[in-house]
Order: sequence, then structure tokens, then C-alpha cells
Amino acid sequence: MLLPIRGASVGEQIAIDVFAFNNNKRLIRLGTAKKYPVVEEEIAGCKCVKINFDIDSGTSGIGFGFMIMTTGVGAVCVQGGSNVAWTSNTRPTETTTLNPNENISFPYKICYETTSELVTRFELENVTQMYPRTLIGEMKQLSYDAGNSLEDGTNTWLRANGQAINSNDYPALYEKFNTSRTDSDIEVAIPSIDSQAGYYYICAK
Repeated sequence: MLLPIRGASVGEQIAIDVFAFNNNKRLIRLGTAKKYPVVEEEIAGCKCVKINFDIDSGTSGIGFGFMIMTTGVGAVCVQGGSNVAWTSNTRPTETTTLNPNENISFPYKICYETTSELVTRFELENVTQMYPRTLIGEMKQLSYDAGNSLEDGTNTWLRANGQAINSNDYPALYEKFNTSRTDSDIEVAIPSIDSQAGYYYICAK
């Protein structure tokens, strides 16, 4: 899992207590404070810590919570009426029920890694079912110029060179970038990113 930390720098080690809970909001595993590395990946403009998980949730589902040891504040995303998160400055115990008490949210990304150089179709299908998500709006960097558009067999990627996109051709990406649109606007320009290290593409559909 990638968790953005405000003000973190690549190479820094951040002490985080990680715990897991089930669909009944009860803890199924308590973690111990451990230092995790800050990596290059960014979410919401912040560098991320990379946290490895190896937890068997059984049939009860699973969620993750975090306590940043330097601030002493912990939080998890849960569901419950108008409040969607549990926060506390006290470390939870095995008897803690994570009842929602705050209407806040925080971003994170669940990733999948394999020790094999080849990921089987079965593995990929299982991961997609566990963590379905859309790539639309996300960036990737290539070491070569693939032109204004690129097909990878699953998604369409557009070169981030300021080109205009049409709402009829790429409706989901159009919605992300044209937040102040009017009914007469059918085109919007995607970001232009110049880099000497490679070529940036954005997922369009």
C-alpha cells in the first residue's frame, strides 16, 4: 500500500503503526511501530511511504488503519452514517471497535507485487476483483516517444503535450479536467509535461 505523507522526502524512514480490521469494524491484527521507506510515488502532491501487507482476511473482509508515530494520530476509513472515518490519538487494542467518529477522508493506493517476473492471468484477474479501480487520469512515463496516443491492449494513453480532447471521445477524462465547463464546451486541453528523462502519457480510457 502507498500512503502519502505531507512533507516527506524520498529516502526518509517514517515510523507507522499499521493495523487491520474486518467488516464488523473489529481489529483482526495489531501491528507494531515500524519504519517504512518514503519512495518516489506521489499521491495528492505528497511523497508516499511503501507499506507491505501479508494478512489473511479469511471470509470476513479486511481494512487497514494507520497511526503515524511522530504525530500520535491514527485513522481508518470506515462506513457509518454521516461519519466515514475513525480517528484517535490512542493506539487501538484487540477489543477496540472502530466506530466512525469523523467526517474526513484520506487518499491511499493499494498495489500488487509478485516475486515472479511473470504474473499469470489468474493472478491478475484475482487482483482486479479484489481492488477494482480505474486508471483514467493517471500518468505513466516512457523512455521513448510513442506518438500522440498509445494502446496497450487494455487502455488508451494520450501524450501529455497539451493536446485537446473531445468530450465525446474521452468522456471520463474530459470530466476530470473540465471542472468549470459549460454546456457549449466540448473540448478541453490535457496537461503538458516536458521532461528530459522521458515522455509522459495520461490514461484516457
